[in-house]
Amino acid sequence: MHTTFGAATKRAWLWCKRCTRIGFLKLAFRKFRPEEKKIFFVAFGAFLISTALLLVITYYQNTIAIPVAGGSYVEGIVGQPTVINPVLGSRNDVDRDLIELLFNGVFKSNGRGGFTPDLARRHTVSDDGRAWTIYLRDDAFWHDGQQVTADDVLFTIQTIQNPDAQSPLFTSWQGVVAERVSQLEIRLYLRNSYAPFEENLKDLKIIPEHIFGSIPAANLRLSDYNLLRPVGSGPYQFEGLRKKEDGRITMYLLKRNERYHLGSSFIEKMTFAFFENEDDLLDAFNKRAVDGFGSLNPKKLSELKLPHRLLQLTLPRYYAIFLNQHLLPALADKEVRRALQLATDKQSLIKLVFGGYGQPANGPLLKGMLGYDEAADQSEYNPGEAAEILDKVGWLTEENETIRTKKDAKLELTLVVPDTPPLIEAADFLGRGWQRIGIGVSIIKSSVGEIMENFIKGRNYPMLLFGNVVNLNSDLFAFWHSSQKFDPGLNLSLFDNKEVDALLESSRQSLEKEKRIADLKSLQNIIQRELPAIFLFSPDYLYVASNKLSGAEPMMIASPAERFSQIHRWSIKEARVFK
Repeated sequence: MHTTFGAATKRAWLWCKRCTRIGFLKLAFRKFRPEEKKIFFVAFGAFLISTALLLVITYYQNTIAIPVAGGSYVEGIVGQPTVINPVLGSRNDVDRDLIELLFNGVFKSNGRGGFTPDLARRHTVSDDGRAWTIYLRDDAFWHDGQQVTADDVLFTIQTIQNPDAQSPLFTSWQGVVAERVSQLEIRLYLRNSYAPFEENLKDLKIIPEHIFGSIPAANLRLSDYNLLRPVGSGPYQFEGLRKKEDGRITMYLLKRNERYHLGSSFIEKMTFAFFENEDDLLDAFNKRAVDGFGSLNPKKLSELKLPHRLLQLTLPRYYAIFLNQHLLPALADKEVRRALQLATDKQSLIKLVFGGYGQPANGPLLKGMLGYDEAADQSEYNPGEAAEILDKVGWLTEENETIRTKKDAKLELTLVVPDTPPLIEAADFLGRGWQRIGIGVSIIKSSVGEIMENFIKGRNYPMLLFGNVVNLNSDLFAFWHSSQKFDPGLNLSLFDNKEVDALLESSRQSLEKEKRIADLKSLQNIIQRELPAIFLFSPDYLYVASNKLSGAEPMMIASPAERFSQIHRWSIKEARVFK
């Protein structure tokens, strides 16, 4: 009992001592003047804030953010899906976007202008470049659980080659013979060596033979599997759709493929919302009904009201003015063509039309493409020198005249341009610049369809402002080989140069990368020297996303749909873990 009493007494004494200290502090605080109390509270507050900040800083210095699974993302698109089948629907950008998420190719883009295996585990090429053997992965499955096999690849190729299927890929696969070697191995035989064949394999997205195999090729477009319940092998799979009474689809719902062979995506749900025009899409983004969208008109940037990320993606496309020297004799003079180029202010043009979101194009190859020669990719803006050149070759400005003449002929040019706002604005800008050095310019505006039918088919234009989309493997044959001068070829300048023809053929057939690069650099230099076209610009592809999106980075893509090629790395949720 004595021990218990003693312990209690000690506790009581300690309590009294503490109360005495607290009482002393209270008494001292009461002695503070008002100004001193304010100083005390400020100092105490600063102590608490600095302590909290120190803890936060220490936490962030010793942890890293990592993406975690979960969440949903809404992608906005102008247009409607029609055929979500890679064999049938590659002409519609909306279809291609959905195909990119639902289906896989043998190869895929790596985002740096090259390729990486997708459904393929590896591949080999014979010494003569004519036999390509593809070894498929054994962990790739269709969304319904069946394994992806060589039978699916063989069926896809044979369907593309069947005229009854009317596949947009038909031309790309003519002359290729496909042979099944085993369940996971297929061999492709080419008529001739074709180095850029990897691009064909990237664009070859496989469809399931067990779904479409029993359907006649002519009836493929009638299948419900093309829209209402597609089955692919991609990172996302079909979950459902919503549509109005009139049949217009408003939303397309996808969910994460948990068995995806490259690892399941972080974002759990992907929803595609469809709009009739860009203004409605922008309004939806500003109302947080949409998380991201592509193909933004740079002039609409100021209409974005919410904080956002803006990704500048590079497409292998350029716009140029193709010169038909056969239709307008003045253009046959190389010095006149050089004067036109010197009087073309590309930087100001890009700033005016695209708000600076683009790169000047000075030749048939763009930065990042195989064979691109930066040393040769130069173009000078010098209207003074352009005027001097025209004077030297006899195109003179007479008194009280604004248009140059030579032997009673006026230096007047006609420029055909597609009836789209950016290209019309570009044409008007170019016309004003050329008129300042005494060149008359008249502009013919027409729809793309009318231009294809009335001008391009018969090469019935003196000058044409048009765009070329080049594949990432730098196959320029269709655009510059003399055999492609007439329809359906795409040699819009009717360029005919035997040395360039030989280089184009060599760059297609050689499997030695260094040889291909040397050939491409040589033909780039020749084309830039001969000036069959006035190369203008390569506009950026602008993608807008809410700030919650992580993992999406600027990259080079072959088509707008390839902005999703690395979607398995996108995330909207994250957690911090200690280093």
